[in-house]
Amino acid sequence: MKRESKSKLRIVLILLLVLLPGFLSVQSLYAMNLPSLSITLSATKVDLGKTITVYATLTGGTASASGDVDYNLYSGPSCSGALVTTITKTVTAGVVPKAVFTMSSAGSFTFQGYYTGDAKNYPATSLCSVPVKVIGTSTIIKTTLSKTTIALGKSVTDSSTLTGTNAGSATGTVTYDLFYGPTCSAGIAQSQTLTIVTAGTLPGSNAFTINNAGTYSLHAVYSGDSKNAGSTSSCEGPLTVTKLAPTLGTTFSASSVTVGGTVSDAATLTGATSTAGGTVTYYLFGNGVCNGASIDSYTVTVTNGVVPNSRNFIITSVGTGKLSFTAIYSGDNNNAGATSACEGPIAVKKVTPTLSTAASSYSITVGGSITDTATLTGASSNAGGTVLFELWNDGSCGGSGGSIVQSFTVTVTGGSVPSVSFTINTSGSYSIGAHYSGDANNNGTSSGCEGVITVT
Repeated sequence: MKRESKSKLRIVLILLLVLLPGFLSVQSLYAMNLPSLSITLSATKVDLGKTITVYATLTGGTASASGDVDYNLYSGPSCSGALVTTITKTVTAGVVPKAVFTMSSAGSFTFQGYYTGDAKNYPATSLCSVPVKVIGTSTIIKTTLSKTTIALGKSVTDSSTLTGTNAGSATGTVTYDLFYGPTCSAGIAQSQTLTIVTAGTLPGSNAFTINNAGTYSLHAVYSGDSKNAGSTSSCEGPLTVTKLAPTLGTTFSASSVTVGGTVSDAATLTGATSTAGGTVTYYLFGNGVCNGASIDSYTVTVTNGVVPNSRNFIITSVGTGKLSFTAIYSGDNNNAGATSACEGPIAVKKVTPTLSTAASSYSITVGGSITDTATLTGASSNAGGTVLFELWNDGSCGGSGGSIVQSFTVTVTGGSVPSVSFTINTSGSYSIGAHYSGDANNNGTSSGCEGVITVT
């Protein structure tokens, strides 16, 4: 063989000696198996102190697979919480022994398995298990309300006690919920969560101050801890919050009024909420004791507890001679209705009008006539009664010793007085006087003496 061929053969042999072990190692590497690991649980809900068995199955590995499987227990629902404990089991011929966990804390937990692998099988990790709920020992929470009826704006407190096997060591929180309505099923009006400071002793609530009248209810919720299951008390109620009972006072504008004048009333609401609404109706009675049906009324709207005055009531007649007022508050959601005391009597007085006259002439001849017109001023609009016209045969309506020689009486209608006419057949000096009789609402009055009327 040629020298050159021998050299090439030598190089090939050297390369084989160098590369062959690595090639064999790579070939061995690619011959390893990729197994998978799955786990199943005996239960997903257990009581505190009970056990859960976890089973692992290795598939896809060699029949002689060995190594270990770590059963890991995590707090929380996704295998991302704290590692609580690990139980390791040895794999024999591909078979993984089960692991039994005693659950010593209440809460939510998850499991996951890890296979370490061996010379012919790669490591493998199982999926995270479904969450397991560990229930603490049962507890019973009972509550006691400080009161079952309070006035609006006042307060109530609630207290609670916890019983159960491990209740004496209970920690966590207690939440007191105040509900609208009597059955703890409507919305929550107020809520308080308090931390248990002394193990086993639940703190009482702080004061619930209630500013809206109505019916309420309460319950308490214990959170539970690592040894005790949470619990909710029975619904406690109804708690009745009563409306405020305000008083209504009134003050009239005057203790007497003349026909044709006005009278009004003012009301004050005391002891109501600052936001009190509703209405107040003023009633005017035609007597002094607020008896029977009112003769007039007026309603105003209450805003933030302030009551507007009534309107001015125009008094058109004397009636019984007395008036009185009362006012009624309607109440609202948080304030009860109220009625004022009867306010009166208010004296009603007749009006005193004036009567004036005007003759058509102050100088006539014998046999001529004079027309006299009377005007009633300041009387009520519905004034009635009569006016007596008198013709005197002197110039001063009898002041000079004269006498009445003619007279006429006319009826007043709606305050209007008809005119009269005197025919005089004797010469001399004359005068005219008029007298108003008055009526139920107007006092009588007389005119001045109208003269001297000269007849020639």
